[in-house]
Amino acid sequence: MSSLVPRWPPPNCSSSSAPWPPHPAATPPGPPGPQPRSLSRLLEPTAGSPAGRALPRLSKHGSAPSATRRGKATPIPIPTTSAISTRPSAPAPVRPPPSKTAFKSPSPPETTPVLPSFHSQPRNIAVVYRECIRRGLIRREQVAPNTFRRIVKKFDLLKPLCDHSPKARLAFAKAHANDLWQGDTLHGPYLDTGLRGKPIKTYLICFIDDASRVVPHGAFHAADDTTSLIDTFQTALHKRGVPKAVYVDNGSNYTAKEFSTICVRLGTVLIHTPVRDGAAKGKIERFFRTVRDEFLTLDLSHIHTLRDLNNAFIQWLETTYHNRIHTTLGMKPIDRFGLDLDRIRYLAGNPFSTELFMLEDTRKVRIDNTFSFNARRYEAPRDMRNKTITEEILFPVRTLI
Repeated sequence: MSSLVPRWPPPNCSSSSAPWPPHPAATPPGPPGPQPRSLSRLLEPTAGSPAGRALPRLSKHGSAPSATRRGKATPIPIPTTSAISTRPSAPAPVRPPPSKTAFKSPSPPETTPVLPSFHSQPRNIAVVYRECIRRGLIRREQVAPNTFRRIVKKFDLLKPLCDHSPKARLAFAKAHANDLWQGDTLHGPYLDTGLRGKPIKTYLICFIDDASRVVPHGAFHAADDTTSLIDTFQTALHKRGVPKAVYVDNGSNYTAKEFSTICVRLGTVLIHTPVRDGAAKGKIERFFRTVRDEFLTLDLSHIHTLRDLNNAFIQWLETTYHNRIHTTLGMKPIDRFGLDLDRIRYLAGNPFSTELFMLEDTRKVRIDNTFSFNARRYEAPRDMRNKTITEEILFPVRTLI
């Protein structure tokens, strides 16, 4: 059977036209000869034509798809691009390599307009996230809750703006002794009692006069609680008089009801420092630095009880600290305190002064005419069953070991 061979020249061309070149198959191999101008334009593919897109694929395989007839196929030779056109092809566009940072972390959300609505309340990240969505600052499809939480922690978005700027502080001092006392607690050394138990952790509770730098009283205790604070404060009142004001921090023992009640009975103003502002009590903090540098560096290995430790501290306080020239005052602290002895108010030496340190609370008397206080049962002085009473009990003084 004969193969399908394209007709050459085309049937529609008249014999009077210019002679056509021979069939490419009959042309001996060699460099192609010049073609007519009209045929080269006719057969030259353009960049956007279907033939121009198909020629690179055809030249790769060397022939066009086979033409079939009755199940048999014969490849049809296709002229190469060099035989059709001598014009050089345009280079393929070079695409930039894919970026390695295709996914960028989202920018921090705008939470500044939301923060002022919370004022000084604790800022919960979930609450701030819901508030940002409610006000339309972000959308749930844009920022997920976990992403919002991670960004807030990374960029510290809930940190107050005033934290990065230092607070302006000015030096101050009261005019007279006992106008103001500053109080605080210092973590002391571990005390080895010689027993099989663990060493005891000690705490130094101390007060200092703002004007004279005299320490009314300070003592080491085994616990930093309200009982130890009131015991130290009571001793300081009997030694140096009653202050007009007391400046302490926001510890649990300094904000206790028992301590504030005693200050009210004495007529002393109780003032608390700003939260997390240890520099506000500069004088007592500076005294604690002196204690660490001078007293705690002494040889205390022979001391095994709180009583001996407090005796050593009082001896160092009265003989060394109070009797040397203070660099700021230009005189001894005890001499500066003595200039205002006529202004100092002392506690009266009578039994009624002990009532200032009694605990006061409200209890309900039971049906058996008893009531409980500090895990102890007491009997009412008369028949007061099913009544609410206000009781006063002397504050317990802890015995030093």
